[in-house]
Amino acid sequence: MRCPNCGKENGEDRIICFECLKPLKKENDRSKKKRFLIIAALAVAVAAAVLAILLNRPKQVTIPEEKPGTAVSDPAKDTATRPETTAATATAPPRAEPLAEDAEAYFSERGNVIGKTDAASSQDVHSEAETVSELKGRGLTQYSVTAEYSADGHYSGASDASADSQERHPMYTTYYVASNGDIWTITEINGRITAYPVTWNMNAESGTETILSETETIISYDSVKNCFYETIPDPSVLIVKKVERIDAETLEKLSTEGVDSL
Repeated sequence: MRCPNCGKENGEDRIICFECLKPLKKENDRSKKKRFLIIAALAVAVAAAVLAILLNRPKQVTIPEEKPGTAVSDPAKDTATRPETTAATATAPPRAEPLAEDAEAYFSERGNVIGKTDAASSQDVHSEAETVSELKGRGLTQYSVTAEYSADGHYSGASDASADSQERHPMYTTYYVASNGDIWTITEINGRITAYPVTWNMNAESGTETILSETETIISYDSVKNCFYETIPDPSVLIVKKVERIDAETLEKLSTEGVDSL
């Protein structure tokens, strides 16, 4: 399935492009309502495996910024499943643009880069067990936690994180569906958690996406150089909403009151 926004190929089971996080198909209000009702029903039935497929959102951004221009990514050039190794993977969505060869230059053009850390030596990278435990403590356990990159930056495809594994990954992803049907993508990069309001951004009239963070900065991952970039995004590219804690209670509240209530 080719994304109508950025042109990247996606698996047939995706509803959101792994590259730019945009919907793969135009949906009318009726079909959206139907999908959310299905999602809610599956959640109640605890059919997490099935819903996980429906919500299989990309953990990467391709130098585009899903409009969050916070990251550069690794899209798939030769296959629809393996990202190309060119720029970074980030915490937010991208806009379709020419693929960047230099992640630092890309981030600098879209904000202020305040830090760069080698992923292999970072002490903040969590193990699968630590991440699963952390997200469980936040009530974010509806779906499996997945990882796509090894500690050395090798892309291996999404695999479920184990509560017993000490293997470390630079980036993890899971999902949360609020009681009203709103979908959130939860990402942990270098130990820092962000929440991307998929439903909110899909329906927002503003041309700039929003992401939730527990700090004023955003951490993005560049798999090419295997390093993290800490940035303060330009508000015209990505709006960062700071919250005290990203957990199920906070996401339920914002799903009801609206992200712009922050």
